[in-house]
Amino acid sequence: MFSSIAHPTGPSFVLARPDRVIESFGTRKSFTNPHTAADALRAGEVSALVGALAFDPVQPCALAEPRELRHQNTRWTDAPAPGTSNTRGRVGAAIFEPDDATPALRVRDLLEVIDQGRLEKIVLSRKALVTSIDPLNPHEVLGRLVDADANGN
Repeated sequence: MFSSIAHPTGPSFVLARPDRVIESFGTRKSFTNPHTAADALRAGEVSALVGALAFDPVQPCALAEPRELRHQNTRWTDAPAPGTSNTRGRVGAAIFEPDDATPALRVRDLLEVIDQGRLEKIVLSRKALVTSIDPLNPHEVLGRLVDADANGN
């Protein structure tokens, strides 16, 4: 379902794949506990949930019931036109956790765990904290990320 209601601030959540997009606007209810969120969804207290789960299960999640949810069977194109904002601003600092050497060691160790049959799939991630000297438009940043990854990975 696509709604044509204008939202001057843009979506608060976007899940963009090459052939479809889910966008949410506004928040009715927020959750930091994934079990509470799942219970509310099962009980029909919320109509949908969007957000993120922590990789560490003892950390809080960031889930929300949106005020409006849009599904589109198309590529996400809500980014401003090039040149209308400054996503190529100067970076003040970039900190990666873990550092560049650690992921290779983790992959080696985790492949052994898979080979032993203890797990079937593992998703590795690392955190990047980037500080910009210039203001950024998050929708243009997302648009550039979508354009840079044709497969939507």
